[in-house]
Amino acid sequence: MATVFIPIFGQHVSARQSETAKVRKSLHPYCSDDDVKQAVSFLFEYSGSQDTYNTYRRELERLYQWSWLVRNLSVVTITRQDIVDYTLFFKDPPADWFSVKRTRRFLTVGGELRSNSEWRPFVKTDKLVHQSPASLKSMLAVLSTFYEYLLQESIVQRNPVKLIRKHQLIQKQQETIIHRQLNTTQWVALLQAVKLKTLEDDSYERHLFILSCFFLLGLRISELASSTMQSPTMSQFYQDHSRCWWFQTVGKGNKSREVAVPDDCLTALVRYRRFLGLTDLPMFNDHSPLLPKDRGRGSLGIRRVRTLVKDAFSAGVDHLNQQGKDRDALMLKSATAHWLRHTAIAHDVSQNRPLTDIRDDAGHQSINTTNIYLQSSRKERYLSAKKKQLKPQQEGDDGW
Repeated sequence: MATVFIPIFGQHVSARQSETAKVRKSLHPYCSDDDVKQAVSFLFEYSGSQDTYNTYRRELERLYQWSWLVRNLSVVTITRQDIVDYTLFFKDPPADWFSVKRTRRFLTVGGELRSNSEWRPFVKTDKLVHQSPASLKSMLAVLSTFYEYLLQESIVQRNPVKLIRKHQLIQKQQETIIHRQLNTTQWVALLQAVKLKTLEDDSYERHLFILSCFFLLGLRISELASSTMQSPTMSQFYQDHSRCWWFQTVGKGNKSREVAVPDDCLTALVRYRRFLGLTDLPMFNDHSPLLPKDRGRGSLGIRRVRTLVKDAFSAGVDHLNQQGKDRDALMLKSATAHWLRHTAIAHDVSQNRPLTDIRDDAGHQSINTTNIYLQSSRKERYLSAKKKQLKPQQEGDDGW
């Protein structure tokens, strides 16, 4: 019998959870209303940040699905060994736990909200479905926080995550490396492809502006698109009394920050606003949407912005293939919107911008996070090894 997956938590904490629990209860007897209520109460604590909420919701939902569907357990009865077993399961989930693309959790059918039958706990973003050490570490951190919450509420007697020996479950890395970024060839091809598209279809001006914001400001997608936490407006671009331009945003952890705006970004803003029929630069009271919808009022949401980025990537892939750069095209095809943020920060580092400035613009809590993007020592290490020979040269030796 095929496993039936039903999403538990919505885009934000709401009464929807209790309705979903009733449906789940009829299918899986180990679904506990208390389990759902405890998770909703916990998630509510993080509802001030969409990114954090999404991360915590994702990890809790996966644990709940495994607990109910695989172990037939309530999450409050999970032991240390259960967490170990779940971690092993998490490393390599069964194929039917994956969807091939991101899907909506719920659909409106005939005016009624229903769970999406295509939704799965995991998303297969490429050919590899094994979870990375970073994903494992993040998952365990979220679950540990959740069980600490249950412990403080006197719902459980101990935190089972703290009882496991994490170093035996998570492979250690010599150093943290940001691989998911575009190289110069890919970025230039992407930019050229989208600019060519604007000559055929002026709606691609929006694609171009979105790419410009990602690369020149190093934004997260949640800082550019509309969400339950914020809806970016034109007035978030502003000039201070020193005639310096800034972009005001609310980032990870619900923290407000200012991002320095380069001249090229202002040029991109002017071009985009002319496309929208607006004045060249916004005033302080310009509360029009930064990314207005195609039809109707309001701003583009995260899902729509992600789709536009994928459209741009597709154009870039075609452009690279036409140039015979198949390997670069294949890599760009697997890229996501967040790669652009990594690309932006890595480029800033390569241009020798002060790391503290990059940290502040990127919204990194610690300079150690920014240091991850330093690649100079790796390049030097590679160059020092590049000329190593299988047979060392001896004096008077011409080779083999």
